[in-house]
Order: sequence, then structure tokens, then C-alpha cells
Amino acid sequence: MLAVVRTEGTGTAVVTAVGCGGLAVVMAPLGVKGVVAGLGGAGFVAMLVLVRDRAAVLLSAMVLSLVLLLHKGLGSIADNVHSGAPGLYVSTLDVVLAMLYLHWFLQGTFGRDAVAALRRPIFWAPLGALLISMVSVVAAADVGLAFAQAIRFLAMYALFFYLGARVRSRREVAVVLAALGVLLAVQFVVVGLQWKTGGVLGLSFLGVPTELGERTLDTGQLGRPFGTIIHPVFMGAVVGMLGLMALSLAIHLRHRRARIVALGLTGMAVLPMLLAQTRAAAVAFAASAGLLVVGTLAVGRLSRRAVARAVAAGLVALVALWPYAYAQFADNFRTDQFSYELDSRNELNAVALEMFYEHPLVGVGLNNFEQALPNFSGYGLIFDGNPVHNLFLLQLSETGIIGLAGLLLLGAVLVVAALRLARSRDPLFGGIGAGALAMIVFLVLEEQLGFSLRQEVPLAVFWIVLGLVVACFSMAPGGRSIGMHSSTVRRTVDG
Repeated sequence: MLAVVRTEGTGTAVVTAVGCGGLAVVMAPLGVKGVVAGLGGAGFVAMLVLVRDRAAVLLSAMVLSLVLLLHKGLGSIADNVHSGAPGLYVSTLDVVLAMLYLHWFLQGTFGRDAVAALRRPIFWAPLGALLISMVSVVAAADVGLAFAQAIRFLAMYALFFYLGARVRSRREVAVVLAALGVLLAVQFVVVGLQWKTGGVLGLSFLGVPTELGERTLDTGQLGRPFGTIIHPVFMGAVVGMLGLMALSLAIHLRHRRARIVALGLTGMAVLPMLLAQTRAAAVAFAASAGLLVVGTLAVGRLSRRAVARAVAAGLVALVALWPYAYAQFADNFRTDQFSYELDSRNELNAVALEMFYEHPLVGVGLNNFEQALPNFSGYGLIFDGNPVHNLFLLQLSETGIIGLAGLLLLGAVLVVAALRLARSRDPLFGGIGAGALAMIVFLVLEEQLGFSLRQEVPLAVFWIVLGLVVACFSMAPGGRSIGMHSSTVRRTVDG
């Protein structure tokens, strides 16, 4: 017993020391950021020392680090790259993730768990997609940017791998979901306050804009809040994904209080998209939520009476709020600026296709769209100097047909995993699977007019959810069918 206590104490000391060191590295040169990181880090380290379930604390901290994500550059950072990693850097998310892996290693199960996970094809699919995309390096004007993007992808893969291979209990799943709910609630509060005050609430020290983004209307300018994320569009992608997961859980869960909380979080996701006028995210959310409701209704997990009541309530609200609703529609879709922005995106789409036509196999190089743009843009682009606002055309132009095929193959693997989990009769697991499916549909639609999945916070949320899908499938009955040994499945269910 004494040996066990000593080992656990040593492990805690090591994790705490590494955490302090990592936070110090990130915050040392950051000024005001350093003060914030120092205060947060001190509280975090104190919590690690005091609590018994350190894995749960670290899981929560991993998700909540996305609320105020701090970065420290490890070399030169390009200021003209917006479609991917601008260079090598370490973030607070990386520090907490490293602490999770260290804690996993000190528990003595890392080797066994990792070997079991790597027997499953789903853990190889993301690496295969990355390897295929890296073929484009041969055409890259800036090889460093291509490798910087690859390293960020590997960091996200490490996040996915930890959740999929290490999370073994419903309690840990609940911890991650609760932390995602807090992330959503924070964005709701901050967006509301930014919209109300017309300012950024002093958050510019995080590297976010110093003032609200503007949208040009026929009658003037509109300030667009962004929460704690660097752009309203990326904020919209994050709250859209989380809102769909909340809606799915509200449909599937059986406990009344849990369903009410989930419905509340769904509403918290909708309001920021409306206030920030994130058109693509709002339209994609509405379509994906509709498909989610229709799908759950078709398989008998949602009653027609509940749907009828929700539709009736929605119609009543629409009639009551019609002047505001119509004003929102007109400001977003019936202005001269809307046509102007469509033209700008069509121009960049044409440039992306031109890049593909000249480099059909491997493109112009991963994360090199803006580096290659001067050779293709000619004169007079409305959004000159910006990446194409379409993730799939961005992937096609940068990595060619080979890289796009890898992306689509990865997407198909993830869809199959989410679909199989959605068929689970367990309310929690089925809700997560259906929510992940709706999230993927949302991203397919939303990314037609954006590149949010090249930004760290939306991408991290995406991989956190997919990691939960894999973890839940391992715990669900029948998990052995994707490579889990039956004893492991039994142990995870009991855990």
C-alpha cells in the first residue's frame, strides 16, 4: 500500500511539474496573457494536487482550454496565412494534452491501451489521410507551412487518439460533455455581452480583434460579436456543432432534467449565430437539425406528438417575432453587400479550380493557397490575399485529387463510425452518435462557404466529438466488432 501511495504521489508531482513548466513556457513572453495564464495555471495546479480524480480534471481542462486559447510561437510566424497553421507553435491545449498523456503513462496502461487501439482501422484512417495530403509537399512553395499544418493535424490526432483509446467510462464521457456545455455557455454569454456593449470586453489581449467585425448593410455597418474565438464565422461553426450535439442528447436522453439542460444549450447555440449573423452556420444548423429530427422520428426515437408541439411552438414564435425575423433575413440575404460577397467567393472558387487544373494530382501544396495566389489571381480580386472560402476546394487546390480523396475517405470512415453508434439502444451512446452524424452534415454544408476546420478551436471540437464516438462504441455492446477484445469491452462498461 505504501508503495502505491508513493507511486501515485510521484506521478502527481511529475504531472504537476510538467504542467507548471509547460504553462510557464507558454506564458513567459505573453505579457497580459502571461498574467492570465499564470493565475489560471496556479488554480489548475492546486486542483490537481487536491483532487483524487485527476484524469477528470485534466479532461475538463483540455476542453475548457479552448475558451481562452493561448499560443507561443516556436519560430517565425507568417502573418499572411489564414487557411491553416501560420507556423510552429504550442498552445495551452497542447500543454494540457501532454499532461493527459503523461498521466496515462504513469497509470501503467498506456502501452496495452495503445496497442489495442492501433488494431482498429479507425485509428489509422486520419493518419492515412494526412500521409496522402503530404504528397503535395513536392509542389509547395513554402514547405515549412505544409509541415506546420501537418504538425497541427498530428496534435489534433493525438487529442482524438487519447479520447478514443483512453476514455473507458460513462462518467468520463459525461465530464467531456459537461465541459463542452460550459464552452458553449461561455460563448453564449460573451457574444451576448459583446452585442449589448458593442465592444470586445477587453479580450483583444488574446489575439482576437480589437473591435467587433463589421458587416456592411444597405443602411450602414453592423458589429458582429465573436465570443472568445477569433472570428464570428469560426465561432458560429463551434456553437453550431455543439448545439446539434445538445439537440441530439435532448431527444435521446431519458432523464427529464438532462433533457431540459440539453434543450437550453441548444437555444444557447442558436442565439450567438443570430447575433453574429453567421449565415452559413445558421442555414447549415437549421438543415442539419431538421435532418436530425426527421431521422430520429423515422426510427421511433422521437414521438410525432413531440415534433408537432415543437413545430407549433416554432410557428407561434415566428409569428410573434416576424418583424425581427424578417429584418434578420433581409439584412443577411437581401442587401447589395450579400451579392458582392457572393461574387468575391465565386472569384476565389474560380482561382482554386484554376490551381487544380494546373496541378491536378498534388495541388499547389498543403497550406500554400495564399503563397500560390499571386501566380493565379491576376488583378482586381475582391478578396485578394484570402484563401478560398470552401474547405473542399481549398483541399482540392492545395493537395489535388489525391488529397481530396483522402479527405473524403476519412469523412466516410467517420460517418460509418457515427452511424453505427447512433444505432445503439443506449440513450447516451445513441445520442452522441446521432449528434456526431448531424455535426458532420452541418460541416459539409457550412464548409461550402468557409474553412472553419482549418482553425484550431473548431477543429479541436470536431476531433473531441469524434474521439467520444470511438470511445462510446468501445463501451457499447458489440464493441468487439471494431477490434476491441471482449474483456476490454466488459471492463469499459463496468467502469
